[in-house]
Amino acid sequence: MSIIQYISNKNHDRGIKIFVLADAESGYVYDIIPYKGKENGGGVEEEGLGARMVMKLCQGLEGNFHILATDRFFSSPNLCEVLLSKKIYHIGTVRSKQD
Repeated sequence: MSIIQYISNKNHDRGIKIFVLADAESGYVYDIIPYKGKENGGGVEEEGLGARMVMKLCQGLEGNFHILATDRFFSSPNLCEVLLSKKIYHIGTVRSKQD
């Protein structure tokens, strides 16, 4: 299995996809997960890859009311509810259904 991904809408359409949890102020990187292909599990399967990666990266942050900021790939009302139940706030951009 190759970790090289094809992403059609990027200038450089082949590369390694990584997910990073970092501090917005300091830039300190807490965790990195390289994407290695399709897998199961993560607690919010109906939301897809983005939600699963967020849940993996947030393990250990529960109960402290950290504030997590994401872009629209990761944002959903369901993910916000799951994170809030774990005492993690979520701020994210969303896309209207018309897009």
